[in-house]
Amino acid sequence: MSEVATREDPAATLPWQRALVRSLLGRRAQLPHALLVTGPTGTGKRILAQTPSQKIDIIGHSMGGLIGLYYVKKLGGHARVRKLIMMGTPVRGTWAALAGVATLGLWSTSSWQLLPRSRFLDELAQGPIPPGVEVHTIAAARDWVVPLATTRLTGASATTVPLGHSSLVVSEEVYRRVVHTLRPPHEQLADQDPAATD
Repeated sequence: MSEVATREDPAATLPWQRALVRSLLGRRAQLPHALLVTGPTGTGKRILAQTPSQKIDIIGHSMGGLIGLYYVKKLGGHARVRKLIMMGTPVRGTWAALAGVATLGLWSTSSWQLLPRSRFLDELAQGPIPPGVEVHTIAAARDWVVPLATTRLTGASATTVPLGHSSLVVSEEVYRRVVHTLRPPHEQLADQDPAATD
């Protein structure tokens, strides 16, 4: 499922996402660039057309994080993206994708792309994160779908939370960390965020 939260359509699929959207839209003066994207989006141009801001932030869960990273690294998105937050994203692949191959068969392109050492992931790993884009990963310590080691990305700020894969999109703790990460640097310094980063 794909969701884009904008001033015109602040609906999102999960409670913490709705709260994040309300928080971001309510703080429009401090965060004019914020845009919440969950899941695969289809077209970056449509999303960018919905915001007057010069720079946006992208938040992606699981494969949604890979889509954001692909946009930043391979489609020129680094010119429009300020921050990319990837939650439970299999940057190095996941063997759990075999379940998709087994159930959807040979036609499941995305399942094959999520396997370790796939051509898609190897291409995505080439080259550094473009300058000017802050990349953050939030990984779940008890994630059996996307193990912790597969979420690490060179050049990204990494945070680990004591959760599982699906919990990343419903956790109040993750919500607070995402909001903290999206704030401008001068506001982050004022926060008392007990972030467990590694």
